[in-house]
Amino acid sequence: RKMVQALAGKNRCALVLGLTGDAEADTPTTALGERLSASLGVAPSVAPNGAAYDLSLLIAPDPQQEVRWVLRHLLGLANGGMPFHRMAVLYRANDPYAALVSEEMDLAGIPASGPGPVPLAQSSVGRALSGLLRLAEGEFARDTVMAWLTGGPIHSPTRGFGPFSASQWDAVSKKAGIVKGLDQWRARLQRYADELLRLAGRSEELGEVSEARGNTMEQEARSAMRLRNFISTLGRDVVPPVDGSGWQDFCYWSKKLFNNYVRLDERAPASESDSKERVLSIIDELRGVEELRAGATLSDFSLAVEEAMRGSRHHAGTTGQGVFVGPLGVATGMDFDVVHILGMVEGAMPPRIESDPLLPEDDRLAAGGPSAGIPLQQARRGEEVRAYLSALATAPVRVLSYPTADIAAQRINFPSRWFVEAASRLEGTPLYASSLPRLGARPWLTTITSVEQGLVSAAEDTDADLNEFILRRLLEWRRSGRSLSDHPLADGGELERAFELNRQRGTSELTAWDGDVSAIAADSQYSDRVNKPVYSPTSLERWAVCPYRYFLGDVLGISDIEDPEEAHAISPLEKGSLVHEILERFLRINIESGSQPRPHEAWGEQHADVLRGVADGAFRNAEERGVTGKALLWRIEKANILSDLNDFLEVDSRYRAGLGVSTKMVEARFGMPGDSWGEATLKLEGGEVLKFRGIIDRVDVDSTGGRVVVLDYKTGRSGGYKNIENDPVDGGKRLQLPIYSIAALQALGTDNDVRAAYWFTSGTEKATLVPKDLSRFEESQDAFKAAVSTITSGLRAGLFPANPGNRGNNGFVNCTHCDFDSLCLSRRDYAWGLKKRDPRLLPYLRLSEGVE
Repeated sequence: RKMVQALAGKNRCALVLGLTGDAEADTPTTALGERLSASLGVAPSVAPNGAAYDLSLLIAPDPQQEVRWVLRHLLGLANGGMPFHRMAVLYRANDPYAALVSEEMDLAGIPASGPGPVPLAQSSVGRALSGLLRLAEGEFARDTVMAWLTGGPIHSPTRGFGPFSASQWDAVSKKAGIVKGLDQWRARLQRYADELLRLAGRSEELGEVSEARGNTMEQEARSAMRLRNFISTLGRDVVPPVDGSGWQDFCYWSKKLFNNYVRLDERAPASESDSKERVLSIIDELRGVEELRAGATLSDFSLAVEEAMRGSRHHAGTTGQGVFVGPLGVATGMDFDVVHILGMVEGAMPPRIESDPLLPEDDRLAAGGPSAGIPLQQARRGEEVRAYLSALATAPVRVLSYPTADIAAQRINFPSRWFVEAASRLEGTPLYASSLPRLGARPWLTTITSVEQGLVSAAEDTDADLNEFILRRLLEWRRSGRSLSDHPLADGGELERAFELNRQRGTSELTAWDGDVSAIAADSQYSDRVNKPVYSPTSLERWAVCPYRYFLGDVLGISDIEDPEEAHAISPLEKGSLVHEILERFLRINIESGSQPRPHEAWGEQHADVLRGVADGAFRNAEERGVTGKALLWRIEKANILSDLNDFLEVDSRYRAGLGVSTKMVEARFGMPGDSWGEATLKLEGGEVLKFRGIIDRVDVDSTGGRVVVLDYKTGRSGGYKNIENDPVDGGKRLQLPIYSIAALQALGTDNDVRAAYWFTSGTEKATLVPKDLSRFEESQDAFKAAVSTITSGLRAGLFPANPGNRGNNGFVNCTHCDFDSLCLSRRDYAWGLKKRDPRLLPYLRLSEGVE
């Protein structure tokens, strides 16, 4: 305004102000004219010329079909002689239209011009600089670090780190349990690397893993240490100048940081090189702020950089040589022959403008409003109207469109009120959003109801393009009633396999597409994975619950890597491990010191002191590992665990007195190299011998050694285990107690009376034994032999159907805690209902569902 006033004083200035004819939209413009009238005089109004225009509407099923119809329309106009530079495609919402229009026009070979669709901040180098500035804030959240590492051309400074893989570091940081904080990165990565090296050395000595697996663990440990060193160095480098330092200090620091960590590959496109130069020039330009404002903070500097990078990184195409593409506002004052306005969806054009709860409109006006530098919400509405009307005014031929669905968000769209108003004018009577799709044929309305209908119209409108010719032939084939899977184009290759997958998954026979790998059952690579020399009970239980889960996890070796997050409370898994560790250490101390009470003796106060001491040590270790969650919730959980432990002493005293036993062993390992107990063996009816390994939480014996009780601690609820009161193996899902009983019988003498139970130690379940009368192997061996025979036979036969189980309150019961839930079909119950009819699955159905 000052510049215009100064030029006016020299008689060197004239000003043209564009009006839309809408009072609300024109308010800022008329106000500007009034403020400048003292210098330029009162602005005369020029009436609009009232030129006629042609308006038509398009309703499409989704944004992609909307854009493709528009491009076909543009190509038709071009074939009729209209130059591309006389056409425009405008939108209000960058997402999804900015990238979608650009990509579709590239595919169609249509030249385009206008502002580049990607702001500098969204280029790879722009994201890299933004990430560095966020890291300088000091929190070093894992998600932020990994987004920075994977989102741009990050280079490791030449300080001995060696090459790195961002995806590998992402996996390593998850496994190490990193959440945020530099200290956490250093400590947890060091601990994770040390633990990997320890496990690799120990496992190779005991023969638990192959040499190749041991080498992999060592390599992963080295990767963890490289990541630790990289993060430590990065943490030092991103420390910014102190608040109040000059803008030049911040510019020097950020430029050095950017050059150290951002390096483009030689094969990077020219646009990325241009973006890098633009980023560096922005940093250099910010040095000049020093003349306007001395001193800065990191927040000031970061905000200035982000603001500068919001602009487009380049101009797309050459102005005047292609279809103009861009947001509504950038076309104001331009002149075209036809303009398409996309995405006229309610809530997006115009966008919803909510009242500010902290500074409502009345308070803004009372504080002076725009004259005091406080923008009004109603002014934003006017800006939106102005941008829309200005876009309409760019061309005499106007096409408005909206998609009826947002596929990405999986929701229905409703037309903008501007779209409905335009339709009402064309129809000559008021219309509503609900009545638009039912209008039927109108000369001014095009409705595409589906992708196929859009393709049909395209095929019928075009006869010169080879792709359209093929499309018409496919549609003719489909209309004749023949299956596309029988078309010559589907003979061989991936398309044929896709049709075959769809066909076979719809049959009642288990196939290679849904869990049948019997065709390779004799292959050594497969048989080595299922014919294990020693089985663990939990692995066999996994097949009994869902064979497909076993296939993915135990045969293919797939596992889910959990994304660590700031825990609010200790997880059930961590709590269970913690309680097991405390009880194991407590009982071991008493056994080794000889202070274990006899069967009819109760635990004393001195024992309670030892238990609390063991618990305190375990609590500190859990806190150091960062698995205990928020301090207040952890205090509550810790008090609950201590209460359970105190009750454990009382419950254990009653239990031992009732059975006349005392604890002889804890963590009794069998079937593992170096353990005192050998494998537990079971001879099946056909003479085959199976071997098992495992760890028994606790082994109790009476004074004569003739009665033995094996116990397995559980910290969850007992509801899922109650079925073993009637079925000792619960359809093959509870095999631990029989296997533990076999191990004890074979290690301690087959003439012993061995009994087994699950002991639930926490909450309201803390005194529960399941089964309550304890199980004897002699009573369960027939069911146990039948279960393991069915399971191992199914493994060797290569049968791995996906069994979701019954539907419960939280989904399918077999899928609730499965790592592979997202890999299964959404209609998994329907698929299982089909596949269970395969006669080869009858033994499994007898086991899991009791089918006769």
